[in-house]
Amino acid sequence: MAKVIDTHAHLGECCVFGLLSTEEEMMRRMDECKIDATIVQPYPGAKNACQTHDRIAEMCAKRGVRPSARAGYFRQGRLLRCGNVAPD
Repeated sequence: MAKVIDTHAHLGECCVFGLLSTEEEMMRRMDECKIDATIVQPYPGAKNACQTHDRIAEMCAKRGVRPSARAGYFRQGRLLRCGNVAPD
């Protein structure tokens, strides 16, 4: 059976459009729409993107999903993880 993957979702507060996406809302919608996996990221311009990444990791743990060790942001050719720059 094919899996349904949402390839673009945001969590947290959106400073641009005044939106708020919570973990509970995202999990509920995933269940309602029978989505097997979602690629989640903070909204652009998030006030605290690192904190939102931590919330995403906690949400995955509650759902029984281990985020990939390779997950993170790419910015100007370098991988960022919660405010720390990974070595090249």
